[in-house]
Amino acid sequence: MKRDHRPTGLARRMLLAGSMLLAGCGGAEPRPDVQEQIALLQAGSEDERYEALASLQTLGPDGGEAVGDLRTLLKAAKDDDLAAEIAKTLGTMGPAAAAAVPELTALLGRKAMWPRYAAVEALGRLGPAAAPALPAILKLTKDPDRDVAAAAQETARRLSRKRKTK
Repeated sequence: MKRDHRPTGLARRMLLAGSMLLAGCGGAEPRPDVQEQIALLQAGSEDERYEALASLQTLGPDGGEAVGDLRTLLKAAKDDDLAAEIAKTLGTMGPAAAAAVPELTALLGRKAMWPRYAAVEALGRLGPAAAPALPAILKLTKDPDRDVAAAAQETARRLSRKRKTK
């Protein structure tokens, strides 16, 4: 007698629900509205700001119209975690965030590790426009934090290679 090893009943429903969730069969998430996210960045609570940053990160370069507001917010950010999250968001936008090079470069001088790391990573994603930050990035290749130093080495390598191909 041949046995059927396929799940049945509750086990089958749970597997189906899980696979639908993973596959996104529950319907596509609506694309975040950039203007709504900018409004939350400007006037929202702390939690709303972080949620807006997370939403902008999902847009990548399509969120480029928020760069000016992100630069303003980054200049004013005293909180290291917020500054790092803004840097991360700018990095997801790639070359569309090239105007933020001065603000990201300024983050490289923060005492806390997380903003330095996030800024180095973001600058590495901006492409040749980040070349003015290269001297500051090279200093961080000897950072006492191994993660910051490694990210700085990778970003310096990337930017140096892009400068040579220009």
